[in-house]
Amino acid sequence: MIIAFKLVVFPLIVTSSILLISVPVVFDSPDSWSDTVMANWSKRLLGKNLSKIMGKLSRLKHYLKGFSRKKFGDFARNYQLAKDDYITAQICIASSPIDIAFYVEEQASKELFATTHKRYANYMQQLSKIIWLHYGDDNSKFFYASINKRKEANRITTYMVDGVVIED
Repeated sequence: MIIAFKLVVFPLIVTSSILLISVPVVFDSPDSWSDTVMANWSKRLLGKNLSKIMGKLSRLKHYLKGFSRKKFGDFARNYQLAKDDYITAQICIASSPIDIAFYVEEQASKELFATTHKRYANYMQQLSKIIWLHYGDDNSKFFYASINKRKEANRITTYMVDGVVIED
């Protein structure tokens, strides 16, 4: 009895695409940026040289934070609202799978949720100084590996009691 195996090789094609998120245009032109900064910077402030600079920077920071909140909104609240809308749309489809209008609404809420999720993740990445967030908030395998590595590095292996070294 002879057994023959035929090896079939399938080519593997890997494609990658970068998903671009739409970001609102903050300033229409670079001139409006410099005008906004200079209008806030040129306001008079009392004090010595360094305290003037610190006061102007603080005032500019608060202005830009308020501007960002007006232009972009609260990322966490927008994310939660988009998530709730998406879940509601999915529940509507589950309750009435024949209605086409629910599918259209679900698709729109899905796209909005994906966009707000990316913006929220980007916002959290900018706030965070933890390296694992760079690889994505959804990558829990990397997160737990980094926690285990840190736990291993912080482990106490030897200690001393009355001059006697005890190893674990």
